[in-house]
Amino acid sequence: MIIRRIQPGNTALAPAVYLGSGGSDPQLGIEVHMSVIRLLGIAMAVVGLFFLINGIHATDAPLEHLSETLTGKYSNQTALYIAGGIAALIVGGGLAVFAPRAHS
Repeated sequence: MIIRRIQPGNTALAPAVYLGSGGSDPQLGIEVHMSVIRLLGIAMAVVGLFFLINGIHATDAPLEHLSETLTGKYSNQTALYIAGGIAALIVGGGLAVFAPRAHS
């Protein structure tokens, strides 16, 4: 992400800051460039973290403890939350870090 100050301006919040192929917001006086792939990577990493946290919390549920005691493993849904969360976190983090830079 590249953020450049283009002019001293009003510090009031604007309705939107344009991201993606690049844009500027004259009310904020900044220009922001971020690739769409990088934005998708960040979003995927956030969703992955959400699922991972929910999966970890689900392992503490009483019914999950009973299922683990009887079968020796977590339920399929809990396992999918944890595995899917880890996978989305890794892929999203990789996209966010290694995505090509937007052209300015």
